[in-house]
Amino acid sequence: MPAAAPDLLLLQDATLCPGGAMTAAHLRQLLRAALPDKSHHKAAGWFGQTDFLLTRSHVDEDRDSYRDALFMTLWRRWDFWIALPATPAPATPLARAWARLRGQTDVPAAPAHACLLDCHYRPHGGPWLALDDQAPPEALQACAEGWHGVLRYWRLAEGERRAGRPLRALLHAALTPERLDALTLLPVFTGQPLQGWQEGQAWARRFQPHPRDPRALRLQWRNGPGDADEDSLASYQIEAADDAGAAHPGGLRLGYRQRPDDMLQPLPGDAVEHMQRLLQLFAAAERQAPPESADAPPALARTPPFAAHDSDAEVLGPALMALSHGWQAAGRAHAAVVRSLWAAQPEGGPPPLADPRGLHAAAVLQLVRAVHTHADADLSQRLHQRFAFAPAAYARCATGPAVRALRWEDDGTLLAWTDRCWRIGAGGLRIVPADASASQDGAPHASIHGTTVHGDGLGNLHGLDEDGRTLWRHHVGGGAVLCLAPGPGDTLAVGTAGGTLALLRRASGPDPHQYGTSRYAETRRILFWADADAPLPW
Repeated sequence: MPAAAPDLLLLQDATLCPGGAMTAAHLRQLLRAALPDKSHHKAAGWFGQTDFLLTRSHVDEDRDSYRDALFMTLWRRWDFWIALPATPAPATPLARAWARLRGQTDVPAAPAHACLLDCHYRPHGGPWLALDDQAPPEALQACAEGWHGVLRYWRLAEGERRAGRPLRALLHAALTPERLDALTLLPVFTGQPLQGWQEGQAWARRFQPHPRDPRALRLQWRNGPGDADEDSLASYQIEAADDAGAAHPGGLRLGYRQRPDDMLQPLPGDAVEHMQRLLQLFAAAERQAPPESADAPPALARTPPFAAHDSDAEVLGPALMALSHGWQAAGRAHAAVVRSLWAAQPEGGPPPLADPRGLHAAAVLQLVRAVHTHADADLSQRLHQRFAFAPAAYARCATGPAVRALRWEDDGTLLAWTDRCWRIGAGGLRIVPADASASQDGAPHASIHGTTVHGDGLGNLHGLDEDGRTLWRHHVGGGAVLCLAPGPGDTLAVGTAGGTLALLRRASGPDPHQYGTSRYAETRRILFWADADAPLPW
């Protein structure tokens, strides 16, 4: 299994079947949890090499009769059928009292066997037999194994439901049509002959379900001991859909199958461990796929100077506008995922899912460098608004000299010390060497508007109130935060160990393209990276 990303704490409802014994009372509790109303008569699911079916007493459309029961199959080993008694329900104390008032004296009390289960088993390929004290120990052990697996499945489902379904919300935020497109368009999925990715016992394949359907992604993993028929290969499937219902992310349909020959079934909202594994596999595919495209970016439609009324579409052209749309949409979706993760786990938890903008990161960086050569403030500002900086997509590039000290000047310029001193103009575009005396290293904390801002070793800023409680969090990336410098108005400069300088300005609300819950928006990012001859403003 690939490394967990994210690996959230799954909550179990311990009040469901306390103690875990296989009793009639506990089977009734399971039935109420899985089939809470009369409109549902069956609830199926699977985990590992075990599948199960919970049924309410009914006759289906094929005239097949069912009892209140649990059916379990341990693949190619055992089948088990565990049912409540088939006799009519015993009269309640209220019914017996009513009968006595009417002069009836023969109302029976609850029979002793009403608390017993009707249990049968069969070995693979064998006949059905009564499951009692005389059954083989291996059959009793296998039944207990399946029973406790079903209990865990529904305890997790109840824990997820009682918590407000946080994992389902995270899944819906993480899986978007834009993210699916970005992943399935990677060369590892489009090139011949592999058309996929593999890591250990997990695989990812792109395919087209039907000639007229858009591409889909199948994520597979080995689900148990293999055999000649590959029966242990389970899979999830993600495909585009106009409206698959509330149980699925917008614009997508999620399905799963336990074995290759099984029919694809919709992924149910109670399959908590499956939802977590789907997130893990999707994140692993994004991490392991080539993070950058070597393709050159589309050329600018026009070069400066531009008229004030010229639109971005006229300046950038349709190809760059399409690239911008995909970049910004993926950024908004990814930022929403990160914020959901922050809300669902404590600080210092597992890293967020891979940034889908990694697909076009190299091309966009080339574009930024090309635009910088024009030295045109208007063009640079248009590009900044159309392509938000993506810290996670460029994490591997952040290897320049550390920004170790910052100081604002009276004229609104900023001095930044790396391996030398730089003077940065008020707009963050003009960057020239400065002849300034050496400065002591800055501190990763500052006070601004009554809030203490503290930088950590992961590239995060934390806004704290007077009592030290966290008010907000903002990720700037670029390695550890080394220095902070409040500037004119609501400006905050942040220097990092990876050679990046972020200029932030307080806005009316959180920036939808950035990882943060603060009201700071990034106005400029300056890159002092080792692979460039001069600082690069973004």
